[in-house]
Amino acid sequence: MQNDKVLLLIAQRRAMGLNMTEFADLPNVEQDKRVIADYESRRRKPADSYDMSVFMVASHYNLLLEQLNRDIARFNLSNPRPAAEDRLLLPFFEYLSDFTFATSNTSVTYWRIWQAAVGHLVLAGKITRLNDEAPIPASFINTLFWLKGGYEHDLVIDEIEGGAGSQTLDKDDIFTRLVKDLEMTVRTTNCLLAAGVKTIGELVSLDPIEVIGINQLGKGSLKEIESRLSDLGLSLSMTEGDIKHFRSQ
Repeated sequence: MQNDKVLLLIAQRRAMGLNMTEFADLPNVEQDKRVIADYESRRRKPADSYDMSVFMVASHYNLLLEQLNRDIARFNLSNPRPAAEDRLLLPFFEYLSDFTFATSNTSVTYWRIWQAAVGHLVLAGKITRLNDEAPIPASFINTLFWLKGGYEHDLVIDEIEGGAGSQTLDKDDIFTRLVKDLEMTVRTTNCLLAAGVKTIGELVSLDPIEVIGINQLGKGSLKEIESRLSDLGLSLSMTEGDIKHFRSQ
């Protein structure tokens, strides 16, 4: 039985809380509502550009989820046994006007993605209190960075160590570190994660052909990966002997 690609596109759009009109209004979406309706009703095959648009919006959604989870973990770490009034309270922003007033972000897309992400975390039990009069905590640095247009992993606050900025990758643990620590673009990082490539060790074991074979990764992403690995003295296609030599240097 073959994968239903159209069904995947529909599932992603609906999960992000965007209707066809709202999705068609996104700056990087070339298709209008009628064309998207044709895609989803299977009257015509979705263009590659539309597939990429859905992927990019999903990347923003996944990034917001990641940033919220990171900030919530840090909040809980700092408040291990909070009193009832000190428990985490976040806004849902039922209305766009509230979202715009609180965040200075006028994007309907951002508003819908915010609602979808917060709703996801409510269902997961990570958020149990909502109030649209509550501010986003000032300690939610990663989340606020996303709201200001921080699409990339330029700012990383580790929820366990609480340190700011990028973390130094030393030779003792570099191969067990996550690929997101390489601070590549969201698209490249998310494609690798979706393919099950989570650590730097798993990444360097791949050869260039295997990398290009990953869904949505092309020559541009391959160059980015090779360049970032080269900065660290690493490369693709590393063998166990190569890794042992690297550690001994």
